[in-house]
Amino acid sequence: MRLICLGDSWTEGDGIETQKEFANDILTVGDGFFRKLRQQNSWCRFLANKLNCVYVNLGKSGSSNFDMFFNINSLIKKNIVTKDDIIIIYILSTYIYLLLINNVD
Repeated sequence: MRLICLGDSWTEGDGIETQKEFANDILTVGDGFFRKLRQQNSWCRFLANKLNCVYVNLGKSGSSNFDMFFNINSLIKKNIVTKDDIIIIYILSTYIYLLLINNVD
């Protein structure tokens, strides 16, 4: 059994690098380090630990609902997803788009 997570920046783990213990690393390591750091410290990992299973974090900053459904559809068509997998899609609210539109100058 695997936990497969799709979502936006929150699923990816965006923001973990702003914690105090990583402040010095921002200037000395590349983007790949932070991407891995984010993926290993997101809610997906903590849920997988509770379920005692491996996880695949497909969260990506800036992903839309369309991106997420396109990605999971591709995984299913390629038979990468099995019947034993648990798939969680962190769906964005359409409300976020209203906030963005109303706050544009």
